[in-house]
Amino acid sequence: MLYTDQRRNVPCYIEPYTDQFDKCSFNPNHETKFLIHGYVAILAPDDRFNDIKKVLLDYGSYNVIIVNWTMYNNFPFVLAYRNARIVGIKVAEFMKFTVNHARASPETFHCIGHSLGSHVCGQAGRLTSNLGRITGLDPGGISKFLRLKPNIRLRYKDANYVDVIHTSDIFSGTGLGYLDALGHMDFYPNGGVEQPHCQKGRRYQLNTVKNLTIQTSIDEGLCNHYIVLSYFKYSIMNNCRFIATKCGNFLSYKQNQCSPFDHPITAEMGFRSKKMTGLPPKSKFFLETLEFPPYCKGKK
Repeated sequence: MLYTDQRRNVPCYIEPYTDQFDKCSFNPNHETKFLIHGYVAILAPDDRFNDIKKVLLDYGSYNVIIVNWTMYNNFPFVLAYRNARIVGIKVAEFMKFTVNHARASPETFHCIGHSLGSHVCGQAGRLTSNLGRITGLDPGGISKFLRLKPNIRLRYKDANYVDVIHTSDIFSGTGLGYLDALGHMDFYPNGGVEQPHCQKGRRYQLNTVKNLTIQTSIDEGLCNHYIVLSYFKYSIMNNCRFIATKCGNFLSYKQNQCSPFDHPITAEMGFRSKKMTGLPPKSKFFLETLEFPPYCKGKK
């Protein structure tokens, strides 16, 4: 589904076929943002990706494409996992068509995936030469997925710049995310395991902007996993900055023990994140957020 300045609310159902593609207002001179949801997610007028789409189009002129694979992302997980690989291949085919037909540059493509959608972006990037950027939003860390096909996992080699935000860890029971570094630069707000907002009695959001109450440890884990969508949304807004520091771990960050001690390396997390030269892949950055929206401590 393609959204642009001209079609902010009613999408054009874009396909990699000349007749259908040419009916849509795709502009090859604008950057293209691919938004890809994850496992068992749904899409609706009030879903989180439509929320991010609106903020993106308020910020600038983009081709915003929401990839809808809701017919193929449901139980059982093994089937959704296999479908995710196929969806990644289809996204890559669409990217190739856009390059050949519309003369778009793959360097202007930015694939933004949440949960299992992060790995869909990785698969698409693996098959697309010179893809500009992939942002993984708490990439899915379901252990069966990782055991089945580790090579399908998002990797820093999948795009010119791969940045990852970690907000939960399935192996410690705090959500559905994968804690190991995957990108060129990996960001760990509040240590990347648990988020300060996600406490019992608080309100949180899953696929839609409708608020739910955190009542159980399962709710806490889902909140940790989905709050990354809010972090990313607020990072697009002009007055919100998530400034992180390169460090070995969160404890060292909290104790101001990040080298070089006299001039720590800082970077911005989220929409405005930029690849930094001279850093090795899988460089880790840590930061703290506020408990409540807009969550960022830094202001423009």
